[in-house]
Amino acid sequence: MVNLYHNREDASFAFIGAAKPQEDTDTTQRFRIYRLVMQTFFKPIDFQHIEVPRHSLYMLVNMEALRYNNKHHIDIWNMLNEVYEL
Repeated sequence: MVNLYHNREDASFAFIGAAKPQEDTDTTQRFRIYRLVMQTFFKPIDFQHIEVPRHSLYMLVNMEALRYNNKHHIDIWNMLNEVYEL
């Protein structure tokens, strides 16, 4: 992801931390690990960090992209909702 961001400075990212068989989909272990890693490598000055714990969804919305489209995060959410039926 870091390499992609360096090659494409307007990139945003989103992912869902899949649940293990014994887990509920709310705030999964994978989600918690992803969140920790993302907060370490992607700083708030460059990305807006958006968490949707009930779906274990984490979005990194590029601040530069938000400058050009202040609804960029909504566009990402709509795309994810269409694909994953959140």
